[in-house]
Amino acid sequence: MRKNLYLCSENEARMKQKLPSIGILTYHRALNYGAVWQGWALKKSCELLGYPTRVIDYSPYGVWQYKYFFHKRPDKAFTKITQLYWFERFIQKYLNLSEYTDSNEYMRTRFHCDDITIVGSDQIWNVKSVQEHIGAYMLDFVPANKQRIAYACSMGGVFATSEYLDVFKSELPKFLAISLREPDFLEEMSAISGKMVVDVCDPSLLPDKSYYETMEKKKWGLPKHYIAVMDLSGDPFLKEVVKKAKSILHIPVVNIMGGYTRWADKNIYSLQPEQWLYVIHHADLMITNSFHGTAFSIKYQTPFLSCPKKIEHLKAGNLRLTNILTQCGLMSQCITNVNQVPEALMVDWDQATTKIEYYRQHSLEWLKNAINHASNQK
Repeated sequence: MRKNLYLCSENEARMKQKLPSIGILTYHRALNYGAVWQGWALKKSCELLGYPTRVIDYSPYGVWQYKYFFHKRPDKAFTKITQLYWFERFIQKYLNLSEYTDSNEYMRTRFHCDDITIVGSDQIWNVKSVQEHIGAYMLDFVPANKQRIAYACSMGGVFATSEYLDVFKSELPKFLAISLREPDFLEEMSAISGKMVVDVCDPSLLPDKSYYETMEKKKWGLPKHYIAVMDLSGDPFLKEVVKKAKSILHIPVVNIMGGYTRWADKNIYSLQPEQWLYVIHHADLMITNSFHGTAFSIKYQTPFLSCPKKIEHLKAGNLRLTNILTQCGLMSQCITNVNQVPEALMVDWDQATTKIEYYRQHSLEWLKNAINHASNQK
C-alpha cells in the first residue's frame, strides 16, 4: 500500500520551522454545497501537508443580503434566508477567512498576499461566468516576489474567448504550476503558459473519508431507506431517471435542493452543509446532474446515477462530470438513457476503488510537489 502523503515524516519536521503561508482563492460564497465543501477540502489538504492556510474572502459579486430574497424571490425567501444563515455560519467557522473585499482594485493595491497563493477548483476560469473579473482569478494581484499555483481549475467546458484571451496569455506564464479539472484544454493551456499542465481531481476527493464523517451532522426525519435527488437544472430527463429508479427500488424519493417538487416523497428545504454530507452518505441511491453531488457519492461510495445535462446551453458543463467518471472508472454510472438504470443500480466499487485511489494520490502528490517547489522559491 502506498504511504499516505498526509502522514509523511517530512510534514512533522516542517511543522517545527517557520512555514510559508498559503492563501486560497476560490468560489466560496455561492449558496452551493459543492462550492463550500471543495473550498474546505483544498484548505484542509494544504493544512494536512503542514502549511498554515486561509481562504481569501474575495467576492466581486458582493455578499448575498437577506433583503434581496424578500424583494426578488419572495416565494423562496424563507428557504433562501435560512440557507444563507447556515452557509455564512459554515464559511466563518471553517474557512479561516482573510479580510473581505469585493473590489478588484483593492486586491491589486492593498491586499496582503500570502507567500503562496493557490487559485483552485470550481469554475473560476469560466470566462462566461467571471467575465471582467478573470484577471483577479488569474491572480493578477499577486506580486512578482510571491508564488502562484493553480489547482484543479475548471473552465466550465468553455475555452477563453478572444475577449479575454490576452489575460490568459499575460498571466498564465507567471504561475509556478498549473493543473486543471478538464483534460480537453491541457494542450492549449500548456502552450499558452509554457508549462506542463496536468489533470488532477477535484479537491473534494483529496481528504480521507474520515475527515468528512467527523464534519457530518445528522438530518433527522429521513426515511430509513431513500433515494436522494440533487437536480441543479430542472432537466426533465433527470425526472424520468428518478421515476425509473423508484419503480425498481420501491423506496421514497428525497429532494435535497431546497424547493418543492411533486415527484418527491419528501422535500428538504434548508439543509446545512454538514447535513448535506450526511444525506448523501446515508442514501441508498443518489441521483444527480451535479458535479459535486457525483464527487461526494464517489467519496462515500454511495450508489449513484449521474445524469449529464441535456439542456443545450448547459451541455458544456458536462465535461468535468464525464472526466471524473472516466478517471474513477465509473462511466457505467453516466446515464444518458433510462434503459441504463436497472443495470447501473449495482455499482462495481471493487473495480473503481483502485482507480479512485490512484487519481487521488496522483493529485495529492502534484499538490504537495507544487507547494514544496513554491516554498523553496521564497
